Parts: sequence; structure tokens; C-alpha cells
Amino acid sequence: MLIVVEYFCRESLAIAVDYALNAADVVATMRHVRALRGTPQRIRVDNGNEFISVALA
Repeated sequence: MLIVVEYFCRESLAIAVDYALNAADVVATMRHVRALRGTPQRIRVDNGNEFISVALA
């Protein structure tokens, strides 16, 4: 499960659920959020396996 939250107002911007999420899924979700809300100034991650990727760099 990937949950994208805007921490200031605690708004959930996206929730992606699947048996396995890879880096491409995370990139697609973040592109969707960027299209709706613009590019964030900061991104905080939990350092899961899906975040160790050249695709996210």
C-alpha cells in the first residue's frame, strides 16, 4: 500500500493498493499527484524496497 499524505493539513492525496508495488507504480502515483497538486517541495519516505530504485531518482 502506498499512501501519499499532505502533512500540513493531513489530506490524503493518493492511495495505491496492490499485492506488490514496484518503483514504476510509485512513480506513476507521484506523477498523478503532481498533475493534480503541483510538484512538492519535499518528499518524506519510509525507505521501503520500492524506494531503492533508479526510477525514483
